[in-house]
Amino acid sequence: MNTTRHVQISVRGRLSSRLASTFEGMTLEQLATGSRLHGTVGDQAELHGLLARIRDLGLELQSITILDAPPGAEPARAGHARRRLIPRRQAARPASEGSARRPGA
Repeated sequence: MNTTRHVQISVRGRLSSRLASTFEGMTLEQLATGSRLHGTVGDQAELHGLLARIRDLGLELQSITILDAPPGAEPARAGHARRRLIPRRQAARPASEGSARRPGA
C-alpha cells in the first residue's frame, strides 16, 4: 500500500531560501502572511520529522494540509480529499459572550 501523501505546511513569517533548504525535497512558496512548504511525505514518521524541524527552528506552525494529489493536479478519482490537520485560528470570543447571566436567574 502506497502511503505517500502530498502536504502543504504553512508557517508564520518569511523563510529565507537557506532556511527552507533544511526542508529537503520541499518547495517553498512565499505568502503575504508567511511561507508555505509543499512536498511529499512517505509516512507518519517523516511528517513528524518535518514538524520536529519546524519546532527546533522556532517557527510558528499555522497549518498542515494533507492532499491526495500534488497542488494544481487534477483529482485522479472522485472523492479527492483535502484534510486540514490544524485549523486556522478562529477569532477569540469576548469572555462575557455566552457566559452572561440573566438578571434574576
